Amino acid sequence: MAESTRKSPPRKAGSGQRRKPAAAPIDPEKVAAAKAAKRAEAEAAAARRAAEAARLARKKRQRTLTYGAIGLVIVVIAGLIAVKVVHKPASDTGSGIQDADPAVVAQITAIPVSVLDKVGDGGFLPDFRLPSGNPPPLVNGGLPRVLYVGGLFCPFCATQRWPMVAALSRFGTFKGLRYARSSASDTPKDINSFSFSGVTYTSSYLSFTPFETTDRNHKSLDTVPAADGTLVNALDNQPTLPQGATTGTIPFVDIANRWVLAGASYNATDLQGKTWAEIASAATSGTGLGLHLDATANWITAALCSVTGNKPASVCSDPVIAGLETRIPVQ
Repeated sequence: MAESTRKSPPRKAGSGQRRKPAAAPIDPEKVAAAKAAKRAEAEAAAARRAAEAARLARKKRQRTLTYGAIGLVIVVIAGLIAVKVVHKPASDTGSGIQDADPAVVAQITAIPVSVLDKVGDGGFLPDFRLPSGNPPPLVNGGLPRVLYVGGLFCPFCATQRWPMVAALSRFGTFKGLRYARSSASDTPKDINSFSFSGVTYTSSYLSFTPFETTDRNHKSLDTVPAADGTLVNALDNQPTLPQGATTGTIPFVDIANRWVLAGASYNATDLQGKTWAEIASAATSGTGLGLHLDATANWITAALCSVTGNKPASVCSDPVIAGLETRIPVQ
């Protein structure tokens, strides 16, 4: 029997999977605008994030700087407190010796001649004493010699050293001058001055030999040679000293056995409470306490010119000094 061919039944309409509708046509301008808007929004968000990050960074830096400044202030204050604790003022029981300020030394060793000439005699004459017994000239190495004996405790020695430094510096040069302060237990107390102990004095016209026999605390310091001790014992006494004067008065200054000055030539109280710089400043102005300090220096200068044969001429030919020289008593 012949194989028959079977035909598939026809599909009914609407059965099976639906077919997608056809896509609407794409508008290129709308697509570009959408992309631009999306990109702008992304950029704005990124800018906001960057601004917030910068704000936080500034805030962190400000906080760090504030804490750092506070820390620095604390460190500085702590340092100042430490310095104040470590550098306590020197006790009055100390030696009173310290390095001298070169500026102060320069002032007192080079007082302007114009200032010294203006001061002149200062309105007084120091008590130049004529050595009893008419001793031979005091010399050293062929030069007239100035012998000084004092003590660092002594306020009158401290007072007299200022004009001595000023006067002697017109004839030579000091090396090794150091600050010194007189005793806190003597009256007047704590006079600022220099120490002659250990100094070197160089001059073509004079020899200067100083001895500070006692330190600020009344302890032995320099030893006076025997020959000088004998001389001091003879002249630091009556009849060289006036009646009623204390034997062994210091400061004792022997100017080549021509004159003796015993004690300070002006008031020690003028210097009380004054710093080294204040005293030197007064000396360079010739006013206040500087008046009698400079006048004493002028009188000593005149005496030194007399024993050096008026050398150097640059000092001794000064009309003020030459006039004072004629007024110092002679034998």
